[in-house]
Amino acid sequence: MPLPILMFVALTPFLFWAFFTWDSLVKLEYEKFHQQWIEDGQPAGMFWRPSKPRPTFRSGMASQMCMLVWLFKNPEWAEMQEEALKLLKRYRVLVLTWNLGIIAIWFLIAVVGYLG
Repeated sequence: MPLPILMFVALTPFLFWAFFTWDSLVKLEYEKFHQQWIEDGQPAGMFWRPSKPRPTFRSGMASQMCMLVWLFKNPEWAEMQEEALKLLKRYRVLVLTWNLGIIAIWFLIAVVGYLG
């Protein structure tokens, strides 16, 4: 099997771990900081969905926005919750690992000229 494919397969668990961490973070906001969750646009997880209200296009956009913003800035509600801060740190490390790994694969293919 070509090295870039092996690298991609090896990175995939980090991506799913990031998704599950994101789900835990959003679920925590939903359960313990419900008003802030509403103010954030009612974001949903990748796999976890609140039972009510049903996710909408707006909540999907809110999820995407929070996924990006929270990589660089802690939401105010998380500053009060040690578990949230741990989840944010884990989420950031996992997303960084995934992205650096993908860049390494691109580098391997483009610069080294690895074609399989």
